[in-house]
Amino acid sequence: MSRLRERTIQLKAVEELRKFYFRKEGNENIYSAIEVRTRKEKGNKRADGIICFETKNKEIFTVSLEAKSHKTLGDLTSLISDDKIIIQSLVVSAIITFSAITTLAILLNLQWYYLSIIGLGTFAAFFILAFWLLDKLDLDNHKIISVIEQLKQYPANEQWIAYSTYTDNLLSSVTSNFKKNHLQILDSLCNKNGFGLMLIGNKTAKILYEPKFKKGYYLNNYCKEDTIKEFLKTGISLKSK
Repeated sequence: MSRLRERTIQLKAVEELRKFYFRKEGNENIYSAIEVRTRKEKGNKRADGIICFETKNKEIFTVSLEAKSHKTLGDLTSLISDDKIIIQSLVVSAIITFSAITTLAILLNLQWYYLSIIGLGTFAAFFILAFWLLDKLDLDNHKIISVIEQLKQYPANEQWIAYSTYTDNLLSSVTSNFKKNHLQILDSLCNKNGFGLMLIGNKTAKILYEPKFKKGYYLNNYCKEDTIKEFLKTGISLKSK
């Protein structure tokens, strides 16, 4: 099984997406490019691929892509997000503490300093308990994968992750510290965020599942907005003039 370079995966994935949206929309006038940057005010991030076309309703449809190879395998593995657990633990303990203090104040009419001591103790105890419990539950929404976070930076009507079949085999062999393996967690977080997933082989491409559609105009997030709009209007890039 050949090890595809990330640039090769980008090109193959973009070409496959062109075919996919042509079959879906029947529109041959499709703009595609690799490594397109978002505007400076949007973070100046670089999407590995962009697909744009005009729908039958005369709306501009934008697709973004993030591609990974075996050399960026770490971007596909999952990590626990302590920040997410801490935030949820704070929220849970704050709600319980507020409810307890309010109840005690009404029923027992305690002085404020007694309520403060009880409140601090209750908050600390339930924060520790909530953190331990949430950590033990091993929930997918407490995990982060770098490729997911990267793709979030490239707004689009539909968003895709593509990586090679060789990388897929490597990822399945990487030991996971969670109940699920890395592939299962990647699937779960892609579905949660509405991202499509595609496997790229040396001669084949396989769509594992399609992304969820997000309504809106997203092309204005990218530096090439004017170039792409001109292409969609005339079929000619501004750079060719």
